[in-house]
Amino acid sequence: MLWDWSRRPEPGIKYFSSKTTYRKTFDLSAAASATVADGKSWLFLDMGSVQNIARVRLNGQDLGVVWSDPWRTKITAVVKPTGNVLEIKVANLWPNRVIGDEQEPPDAEYAPH
Repeated sequence: MLWDWSRRPEPGIKYFSSKTTYRKTFDLSAAASATVADGKSWLFLDMGSVQNIARVRLNGQDLGVVWSDPWRTKITAVVKPTGNVLEIKVANLWPNRVIGDEQEPPDAEYAPH
């Protein structure tokens, strides 16, 4: 499950600014498998809301970057009935880290040696 890092209580997560990858293995429901099998419909992966950008891979295939609403991508061509491996690499913005650094005492500020 994707979750908002800024809502976590741990400072190392709450003020994290970089990329991380979520991985999940899943099987399609019978209804979704039937949709893929009929060849007439598309299946989409809906990620809800992402802050701020995500690269999606399914079963080793790069499905591209999602960076705006709707936070979804078409998966019809690469999804399987069972054993799907989903990877979503998300990145947030640098200001999240700056906000965290402002929480530190003055003696913790960066200074060149």
